[in-house]
Amino acid sequence: MEIKALKCPSCGADVEFKYDESKPFIFCQYCGTKIMLDDIHTEHRIVDEAKLKYLDYRQQRHEERLERHEKRHEERMKRREGLLSALGLKKD
Repeated sequence: MEIKALKCPSCGADVEFKYDESKPFIFCQYCGTKIMLDDIHTEHRIVDEAKLKYLDYRQQRHEERLERHEKRHEERMKRREGLLSALGLKKD
């Protein structure tokens, strides 16, 4: 048995497996999708537009949360510096 590799048509992960002609399919070890091996040399890639839009949306929300977090952190640091200065503890 030789080791083969292909891309999962569902999640796009690289899947390695021991090729055995008696087994007509394998399962992706990442997402569990059943992959038929009837034509192992053919690679199919399914583009799920809705999933891509959802992932873009999540990425945008994540970036917005990071920006808000950084802004809050800067504001806290400014308040801290102000308090330390008011107490005479700020090092210049």
